[in-house]
Amino acid sequence: MALTFATVHKERARGADTLSHFIVEITLDNSYPAGGYAIVVADIAMKTRIKHAHFHSQEVGANYVFAWDRTNGKMIIGAAYTSTGAGGGQLNNTSAVLSGRKVVGHFYGT
Repeated sequence: MALTFATVHKERARGADTLSHFIVEITLDNSYPAGGYAIVVADIAMKTRIKHAHFHSQEVGANYVFAWDRTNGKMIIGAAYTSTGAGGGQLNNTSAVLSGRKVVGHFYGT
């Protein structure tokens, strides 16, 4: 199964110094790849490049944190640290617990 993308909102740039802002609902699959999920401009209907992104999810819960790897164009999902210091680190490719869960991504770019 692959990620699926549903655009919730698009706000196109209105000048040379502004960025487009796309809000996209991403449905996760059951095979988180090492290094993160690759997301390209075609996945979210952006034209040229993704400059920045951030993510949140009420479905995945507080046990996970999200980051955007701009260099490699990947959404990274990691296990959150607990108050005792346990956890942390990027998930492995057996993270079936994420299957079907939805994440909202805010993408900024051109």
